[in-house]
Amino acid sequence: MGVQKRWLDIEQLGVVVVAVSADKPESLAALRERKRLSFPIVHTPNGEAFKLLQVFKKDAQPNAVPVPGLMIFDRTFVLRYTELRDSLLFRVGAKSLLRELPKLAFELVPKG
Repeated sequence: MGVQKRWLDIEQLGVVVVAVSADKPESLAALRERKRLSFPIVHTPNGEAFKLLQVFKKDAQPNAVPVPGLMIFDRTFVLRYTELRDSLLFRVGAKSLLRELPKLAFELVPKG
């Protein structure tokens, strides 16, 4: 099940979802409108975010396409969870996100 279909469940957890893509901003805007997505899709020029996050297959070539995945960061931008798929055909969905967030809840709550 997709993140959009489970949006209310995710939003109630106080989570901010951001998708990252190397596709052109115009394509991403059209996708967001067509699918009526509630979360933003951020363009990463030349795949810089993917390089920084190292979301490629282990044996990937220098110009490889990043693999679909889910990364959960806490409020201080510390990476708390990563799930990457080896195939572009299989996306990480809301089920994974909703399964992992309760385990991390104590780390996601702001201090003080």
